[in-house]
This record gives sequence, C-alpha cells and structure tokens, in this order.
Amino acid sequence: MLFAPVFLFLSCTGQLPAELPPERQADFLKVAGQAYLHNREGFARFTCRFETTFGKARSWEDALARRLENPCTFDGLWVVDGDKVRFELLCDPEKIPVIAVGHYLDSPFLSNMFLGDSSIQLTVSPDQGIANINPPELPAGLKMTPFDMGWMGENEQSSPGRYILRSLEDKKETALYEGAEKHEGVEAAVVKVGGGKGGRWCKYYMDPKRGFLPVETVVTENDKMSYRYLITDIKSCPGGLWYPAQSLVVIYPFKGEPKFIVKIWEVKEMRLDELPPANPFCINVPKGTTICDASVSTPAQYKLEKDETICLSGLKDVLDKARLIGAKRAGIGGGERIAEHPRSNFGVIVGVNVALAVAIALAVYLRYRKRKSNSSVGD
Repeated sequence: MLFAPVFLFLSCTGQLPAELPPERQADFLKVAGQAYLHNREGFARFTCRFETTFGKARSWEDALARRLENPCTFDGLWVVDGDKVRFELLCDPEKIPVIAVGHYLDSPFLSNMFLGDSSIQLTVSPDQGIANINPPELPAGLKMTPFDMGWMGENEQSSPGRYILRSLEDKKETALYEGAEKHEGVEAAVVKVGGGKGGRWCKYYMDPKRGFLPVETVVTENDKMSYRYLITDIKSCPGGLWYPAQSLVVIYPFKGEPKFIVKIWEVKEMRLDELPPANPFCINVPKGTTICDASVSTPAQYKLEKDETICLSGLKDVLDKARLIGAKRAGIGGGERIAEHPRSNFGVIVGVNVALAVAIALAVYLRYRKRKSNSSVGD
C-alpha cells in the first residue's frame, strides 16, 4: 500500500511524473522524505537476524559479483522495542582476516555490541576488550544495521528521508527531483541531494511502491565516484512495510587504499512485533573487558573479572560503579552513588579513541607477525 500523499503526484496511469515545475519540486521531495520515514518508523518492535560479509575487491565488476579477497562473515542480531535496542555483530576473532581499512578508525572488521535506550547506552568491542557506557549528556548511537548499511551515521541521522527533509528545511544543501527512470527493473524516483561543503552529492533511485527505499544510492565528491549502495532484494512485512533484505555497499578506492572495500548484508529473519522469549535486552560481555564512563574526566573505569551478562535494566548500576571507582581514584568521594556528571570531557574521549586506534593497530600488527612467522616455519 502506497503512502497516501504519494497518490497526489501519480498520473492517471499510476506513473511518476517525468518532471516537475520548480514550484512543485519541494512538495514532491517532502512527500518522498516523509514516505521513506513513514515506512522506516513502522519498524518500532522487531527481531532481526542477519549476516554481514566484509572484504575487498579489485574492481567494480568483482564487487558486484561478490568476488572478494579475504571475506569475513559476521552473525548479526538486532532487537528493538521502542527506544530499547540490542545489537550484536559477532565473529570469531581468529577468523577475522588481517585487512587494513584505510582511514577508517571504527574498523568494520571487528565485532561489536550495543545495548541501550534513550537515556543510557553501552557499546562493546569484545575483540579489543573495551566498552564505553554513555549517560544522557553524551549519548551514543547505533550504526552498521541492515537499514543503514554503515553509511547513514549513528541512528540513521542521514538516512535518505532525513537528509531530503533537512535540506528542504535548513537550505544548507540542495534537493532536486530529476524525474522518473527505469533502474534495476524498478520505475524509480530520482532524487539528488547535496552541493554543500566538499562538493558532495547523493543520488537516490527511490522505489515509490516499496517504502521509497533507494534501490541504488550513488555518492560523488567533486564529481568523483566515492560510494555506491545497492539494495538488491526488498521484502515486505505485514502492514505494507518494506525492508532491505539484501544489500551491497561499495567504497571506491581512495588515497592509501587502492582496492574497493565491500560490505554485503543479508537478512535471514525479520520478525515484526516479536522479541526473543528470554532476556531480549541482555548481552554477554567477556571477562577482561574494561568498562569506561565516556563522559567524565576522572579515571572512571573497571575491568570485568569474569564473563558477565549485562541487561538494559542494570546499565545504571554499571555506570554508577564506574563513576564510584573513578571518584575514589581521584580522591573525591566515599561510598555514595555518584550523580550524573554535568559535562562531557572532549579530551578524555579523544584520548580513549586514540588508545583504541593504537590497540587495533598493534593487534593487527602482532597477528600479521604471527602469521608471517608461521608461514616461514612451514616453508
């Protein structure tokens, strides 16, 4: 079923307009953005199981054919109930290939977990033994889901719908309807947004009959191809909702990275209005993980002495424990619960991120040396 306002722009044959006069452009673009969000916001309670494969390709043709070098497949679980979120993207660290990812510090080739709601969030990198807990004054967001495919920013803040509507509202960038075009077997509404800093443009080929999901998104910077995102299979859910069941993300070569970085997403199961029967909002955090409060200047952190199951209902206790330990180390407190810190500390956050980057680089280097040593012994 089509989002109702879309009917206003269809011809008597049900086709999209080939073009629109300038005075009607904004009206259509607003409907396109709202239609995308109307479909997306219908997924307010669900359980999604999926797989994500990362790797590199020598050419666009190899990427399109899924011929990847050192592919690595992660198992994903994504559970949502309103603002409650549980997310896991996990792979055996021994099976993760040594692949440099250029200038990307938040390496997609590492396992990660996320647990939180609108007030508190826990982000875990089990391979690196690091977890950050974020209170309301410094919220953390989620990315790398089947909907955002790792390119829409945290909590899909730059999804096609939001990007189109934001450009219409703040006028910092330009949004254009470029007409209807047959694309990937679909009569697509072609929408182009950008033109701001860096000469960046996003061109969406949106399917008006399936939630205005873009069957392809092409991103250019200064007229040079940067990214391409293809949704190769779209499936339906009850209530006239649609989701990307299979997607392909291709990052074009850039300075320091001569090959194409490729991400493949495949949804194995999407259960709308269903949650796992047991502990839907709990994650298993491994022994040795250091849990840090990301918002304070004191060394508010502690290390898990054993594997622990941490639930959403217990995140406030985790935050209080980290802050209590930090207060004691700083010599500013006794045994009372520490109140929410009124400010964030940018320097500390940057320091933690730099330390994480160094840890990742060191781990990759040591694994490379180990593999090289093992191969030398076998020669």
